Amino acid sequence: MKWTKEQVNLMIHNRDKTINDLCVLTKHNYNAVRHKMKRLNLKYTARQKRKSKYVKDSCCFSDPCLINSYWAGFIAADGCINKDNSLCIALSSVDREQLEKFRNFIKFNGPIYDYINQKGYPGSKISIYSAHNIIKDLEEKYSIVQRKTLILNPPKINDITQVISYMIGYLDGDGCISYRKRDKTFSIQFAGTNSMMTWFKKYCDVLILPRKNKRCCNVYKHGNIFGYSIQGKRAIRLIKALDNFILSANIPRMKRKWDKIYEYTN
Repeated sequence: MKWTKEQVNLMIHNRDKTINDLCVLTKHNYNAVRHKMKRLNLKYTARQKRKSKYVKDSCCFSDPCLINSYWAGFIAADGCINKDNSLCIALSSVDREQLEKFRNFIKFNGPIYDYINQKGYPGSKISIYSAHNIIKDLEEKYSIVQRKTLILNPPKINDITQVISYMIGYLDGDGCISYRKRDKTFSIQFAGTNSMMTWFKKYCDVLILPRKNKRCCNVYKHGNIFGYSIQGKRAIRLIKALDNFILSANIPRMKRKWDKIYEYTN
């Protein structure tokens, strides 16, 4: 989306505001605003250097449980840890409700920003600044680090219920559950690093034992990314196992994804 003179003037006259505030004012995304600031030679003010004025629960990931394991899985798939010790999650505006659930979990009183991304689609984003303790716990307990796409390792949890919660969070964030109407079959796909896909396969085989003499899908490589998928009856069994766990443990879920599943399973 091109910059208008009005948007540029808004940025210049509000140069003391945070970048996220400028995103809201100019209707441009975070990277576009940063790039424009550099081109206009607008230097960051002290307020723009991520000194958070908002309250959050800095210990929310310190003791692994069902709920924070779900959110750790979601962050592993769809979150971003930045060099300035901030934690960000950006989603389509259709899934804004998911960010509201995360904001409630983390007891954060800051805003959720709505913007238009570079492709022209509406998005929503939550940014937690000065998140040193949260980031430290995410790395120590769940192996989540900066620039994790190609290096993410499995979480350091062994409790099977926490593993299932993490798996559901990861599936909600970056997994795919598809339904083929023609033959009424489901397919579940995970994507990520080799170690993550191997870890998912290990626990999926625990949850839904492969039948004897039946060939099961292994981890495969696609470019720089690895994948693992489950199809047919095994996929249905896994969906039912995860769904029963969601209902019994009362953990979060991404409404859009699971409502679509219920449409075909009920």
